[in-house]
Amino acid sequence: MKKLTALLIVFSLLVVGLSGVVFADTKLRVWTFWSKDWVQPAIDEFSETHPDVKVEYQQLTWSHGLDKITAAVSAGNAPDVVELGSTWMGQFVESDALSSLDVSDIKDEYTGWLGATVKGGVYGIPWFGSTNVVYYNKELMEEAGLDPENPPSTWSELKAASEAINNLGPGTSGFSLKIGGKFTTWQKFLPFAWSNGGQVLSEDWTEAKLDSEPFVGALKFYNSLKPSSLVSTQEEARQAFYLGRLGMIYDGPGLNIDKEAPDMEYVTSILPRPDKEGASSVGFSGADFLTVPKQSDNKELATEMAIELSQGNLISSHVNTLLPFYQEDLAKLLESHPELESFAEAMENATSPPPHPRWVSIQEAITKSVEATLLGRGSPESNLSEAQKTVGQIIEEYRSE
Repeated sequence: MKKLTALLIVFSLLVVGLSGVVFADTKLRVWTFWSKDWVQPAIDEFSETHPDVKVEYQQLTWSHGLDKITAAVSAGNAPDVVELGSTWMGQFVESDALSSLDVSDIKDEYTGWLGATVKGGVYGIPWFGSTNVVYYNKELMEEAGLDPENPPSTWSELKAASEAINNLGPGTSGFSLKIGGKFTTWQKFLPFAWSNGGQVLSEDWTEAKLDSEPFVGALKFYNSLKPSSLVSTQEEARQAFYLGRLGMIYDGPGLNIDKEAPDMEYVTSILPRPDKEGASSVGFSGADFLTVPKQSDNKELATEMAIELSQGNLISSHVNTLLPFYQEDLAKLLESHPELESFAEAMENATSPPPHPRWVSIQEAITKSVEATLLGRGSPESNLSEAQKTVGQIIEEYRSE
């Protein structure tokens, strides 16, 4: 009995002695696709204000990252914060994998909320977006009698410029129409459809709109560029541009002129708009969001971490054509990189595809119709009619599940 009493006294003393110690047993697991060195400032800042929280960071790979995220969610082992692309958002929201976030305090400080909003709920903090602009080879434009400081602003001007450069001789093309790959074809075509007033789906996602006049008209114009354009994969088009064999290319951050063609003089501009009153240039915005999976046990802390990561130009300071959605960061970026003004202008009116859970299947139907048209297999009308049927079936099957 005396021994038991003595043990209880010792235990009580230990408890009292350790009562002022805080154990860092709260962990936040953060997964993004970027080097830890790039995001370390945000982790350090968060850790300074939350010394009792341990942040465990993991960099995902572009080749297998989505599979890893999907597997973790399926196994009930999702991280607390995870980066998702705009085309992935719908499937994770639909599977009830993401937490709806209260962003009322910060909403006015960011743009890019459209891609994170599904059926009225906000499921991610906008991090950064990329968009495409038209790059113009100044030398080829001047040879063709065009003014590179006054690039085309309308579809008719784009077509005329493409024909003028193409007429310089064999081996030179005016514009590029990209095919091949999982994303290239539809991402380069949809801005033409959007600019012309076309929509892929109705606002409530109950109806496909691919056979509408604006959509068909956009594909007709796109196809009319073919005689003066290089129809090729994205990589082939980029190589032709680097080699000075292509006058204009609609591209984004992946076009590395400084490395591949350091002596080239070029200018950039937003995509030309349709020749009709009230039309504007609407680009494609590939966006990344920081999300909080529902499986997180620390959703409040995870949301704070996501906001911390989204500020400070952590990614844009390394890849400056990935424009931040946090407006204070964007202003700072443009101060040091005025050459990005055309990218920022394009982002102002850029949009993302509807975050429909079956978007992957929908995009495949669009790609098939565009590529069939460019390769001479059917007309814009017939190919989009076929896509309309396919997408209609996809959304009906989804609604009936």
